[in-house]
Amino acid sequence: MFPNRDEYSRMQTATHHSGHGNDAKMIQQAAVKAELLTEDPVWDLFLTYLQFALEETEPYRESAQNILIHPATVDHNTMLQAKIALAESTSRASILEAVISLPKDLIKLGSEAKGLLDREE
Repeated sequence: MFPNRDEYSRMQTATHHSGHGNDAKMIQQAAVKAELLTEDPVWDLFLTYLQFALEETEPYRESAQNILIHPATVDHNTMLQAKIALAESTSRASILEAVISLPKDLIKLGSEAKGLLDREE
């Protein structure tokens, strides 16, 4: 069975408040796509955190999807919980993917805007 929303939130909170030891492990495990890296250590660390959150979401989404497609799942409440969990985790993954792509775009567009402003002066 997959965790309900409250259990998932508690797991997330425990992950975020468990200390710096897990941060180092997280950074080693989460691999951001090379084309999304910014060459700025602060942005890249931020991207690593987001990538880790994205990777944590996938097993939750898969679990909900497996419950929905399993032929033995006939209980209405179980199916409803699985549908909600699938929708939440899919939305979360989409949002994280969009946010992960933002820093590179912001830096690129910022430098283009600065170049235009410099030409105007």
